[in-house]
Amino acid sequence: MKTITFICVLFFASLVAEAQVTLTQSLSQEIGNHTHSCIDTLTTTSRGNKYYRHFKLNEMGVTGEFNLHSVQFGIQTLLMDAQSFGFIVHVRVYRTNADFPAGYPNDGYTLLKKKMYPVTIDDIGKIVNVPLDVVVPSGNNLVVEIGYNGPKTKGKLLILGSNASGETGISYFSSNSCGIPSPVNINTVKAGGTPDSNLVLNLIGVQTLANPAFSQKSDQVIIYPNPTSGSFKVTMPEGIRIKNIDMMDVNGRKFTVKAGSDGEVDISGFINGVYFLSLETNYGILVKKIIKQ
Repeated sequence: MKTITFICVLFFASLVAEAQVTLTQSLSQEIGNHTHSCIDTLTTTSRGNKYYRHFKLNEMGVTGEFNLHSVQFGIQTLLMDAQSFGFIVHVRVYRTNADFPAGYPNDGYTLLKKKMYPVTIDDIGKIVNVPLDVVVPSGNNLVVEIGYNGPKTKGKLLILGSNASGETGISYFSSNSCGIPSPVNINTVKAGGTPDSNLVLNLIGVQTLANPAFSQKSDQVIIYPNPTSGSFKVTMPEGIRIKNIDMMDVNGRKFTVKAGSDGEVDISGFINGVYFLSLETNYGILVKKIIKQ
């Protein structure tokens, strides 16, 4: 089953195709009460837990370079002091061509990004979005790890979101605290009689496919200054004309911006962060990264 969702697809004379995509192996985005977790039941405290999904990009329709903007996962349960900063979860993204989980994480896996995310009580029952800025070269697969350490404070409990509605890929789990040091199919370690635990975990990104002739010209596109504090200019090679400019943030929100007669684009009203420019030209669409600081 192809589980790639094309939000928008634009074609121009077969020169380039741009698609914002959501990759998921979950048949439902429901946050149910099904996640298996290593817990100290005497104190209702989380132990160290890690969850994984292996995304075979080519099989999911992503055949070119993939710009991963964010990782999403669900929060089922959180018990903690309401005044606390948050329950820290780490997100790790690896590229690989290995047969996961064999050799993980040292043999055949390259760490592309690691980011910490503080889960708060406001996230309970929701799918949280962790912004990233990761370029995955074509021909690679991805392994995403969501994990957390056992808290020092007793009574702090975190359980990620899952459901029993089915999945197109395996949900993996490991926990040194419970004697499972390497990733295994989470449904092989569940307690007898409990529902399947299908982890809700999504990837949001953009795939851009271009023919070699346009790719050579795209290398001559200059965006400066980058990073910028307010405005920037786009210089195009001879023969390529900009027709429209869109910007997308790491959460997938899209904005239309305009260039002045001198090619200057004003983004002083945008919050600081990483954006992706989608330049619609007479040749096709070109995607470039811009940083507002």
